[in-house]
Amino acid sequence: DGFRPLLVTNLLHKTSVREKRSEDLCDPNTSCCRLPLEVNFTRMGYHSIFRPVVVNIGYCYGRCEGQTGFGANHTLFKHYVRQDSQTSQVLQNKLTSCCVPTKLTQIDLLRTVNGHQHKHPRSLYTWTSPGRKTQNEIDYQAHGIRGSR
Repeated sequence: DGFRPLLVTNLLHKTSVREKRSEDLCDPNTSCCRLPLEVNFTRMGYHSIFRPVVVNIGYCYGRCEGQTGFGANHTLFKHYVRQDSQTSQVLQNKLTSCCVPTKLTQIDLLRTVNGHQHKHPRSLYTWTSPGRKTQNEIDYQAHGIRGSR
C-alpha cells in the first residue's frame, strides 16, 4: 500500500573515445582500393557552389581484374584533377579509371542562383565491394552543375 516506485540512476563519464576508422587504407594485395582525392569547386571554377567548397571523392587504385564500365562523372572530375597544375606527376599517373561505383547516395550542396542561396541536392556515387571500403564520388553532370561553372 504505501510503496512508491523509486528509480535510481548513475551517470558514468565515458573515459575512452572510439576513433573513426580510416576509409583510405590501401592494401597492395587487394585488386582495388580507395585513396583520398579532394575536389575543390572554387578552384575548378564552380563559384556558385559555396557549401561544401571541398569534397573528398576518393579514387580507386589497383588492378582492374575484368571490371567493365566507367563512372563517367567521377572520371571527368579525375580528369580535371589530372589537368590541375598543382597535381603531382605521381598522382596524375595513378588517376586512371579502374573501380567503378555500384550504388548512389545523396549529398546536399548549397549554391547561388542569380545571387540567391539555394539548398540543391546532388547525387553521390558510392561503390561497395566485398571486403572493401565505401567510396563517394560526385554525380555532377546529371544535375547540371556544368552549366554553373
